[in-house]
Amino acid sequence: MALHLYIDGVSRGNPGPTGIGIVLQGPDERILQQAGRFLGDLTDMEAAAHGLLVGLEAAAADRSDEIAVFSTSQWLVRQLTGQGRAPGDHLAMLLAQTQMLLLRFDTWQIAHLPPDQNPLAVALATHAAKAGCDVETAETDPAETPRDAGDRIVLVRVVEGANTRSCPEPCGPDEVFEFGEVAPPHMCLHALAAVLDAVMACKRQADPIAEDLPVRRSCARPDCGAVFEIDFG
Repeated sequence: MALHLYIDGVSRGNPGPTGIGIVLQGPDERILQQAGRFLGDLTDMEAAAHGLLVGLEAAAADRSDEIAVFSTSQWLVRQLTGQGRAPGDHLAMLLAQTQMLLLRFDTWQIAHLPPDQNPLAVALATHAAKAGCDVETAETDPAETPRDAGDRIVLVRVVEGANTRSCPEPCGPDEVFEFGEVAPPHMCLHALAAVLDAVMACKRQADPIAEDLPVRRSCARPDCGAVFEIDFG
């Protein structure tokens, strides 16, 4: 039977102080290892990739043939299932390392798990990020430590680029803006106004938006033409 690996990554500032949480569970549902690791200042995507790397290294020591990974990062799940857009060179290198580790297993699978269904990994990652050091236990009872709305990562992707003649700050096609604890600094105010309601609904996991992701919004600037897709990170 498969090992179960639960992972989470928290970047407080994106980039900012980063913690990852890993929980390795045996086939009998017994926890074999749990840990929170502080990684310095990283982005949310880097945190997700590093969380998987650390978790897979721990799982490989068990010499199991099968593993099922559960991550709070939809971006990571999409990358490893061939549904995500090509990342930059650094992230591509991290993802290549995770794929090499996955080859140690005869069978593997990865699935998205919302933060409220992955409480121990979330609590470990959050504790490590706040403490600025590695931790072996969660700060409090993980069932009482849901991820703050500001810690949920929402990605806004440009699916249709702006009209460069009518917009002084055009968003390029496939450009990605990450909303962590703060709004991205380089997003124009018209674009921000267009997506903010959907972003905040995602952070609150509010109905009906959060259950119908991804959603799209058009830029609020007249004649801009940019279209944005909003989804969890």
